[in-house]
Amino acid sequence: MTVRNLIAATLAAAAITAVAGPAVAAPAAPDLQAVSSGCAYTSATPTLAPGSTGDAVRQAQCLMGINADGIFGEETEQTVLAIQSSFGLATDGIIGPQTWDVLYNF
Repeated sequence: MTVRNLIAATLAAAAITAVAGPAVAAPAAPDLQAVSSGCAYTSATPTLAPGSTGDAVRQAQCLMGINADGIFGEETEQTVLAIQSSFGLATDGIIGPQTWDVLYNF
């Protein structure tokens, strides 16, 4: 299973099993066509966290198949958390070396 398929499945499951809490829109399903066409915003892999902006954020968003607006906001954070959970990584919502590895290699 590719990371893109796993993201889609995880996000779908999260939407179905959402628990009561603050109203937060679920992330949109990944755009698999955009992912398959390639992501070439940057080759840099800095640590990214909510509030980060720029080409590295666009690269991560593209690899995750979500809107590559270059702003690490709620959709990006929720998608990162889903990926981290699915791959057994620390679910901190921060894109560090292990999360970049998953984005590029799975």
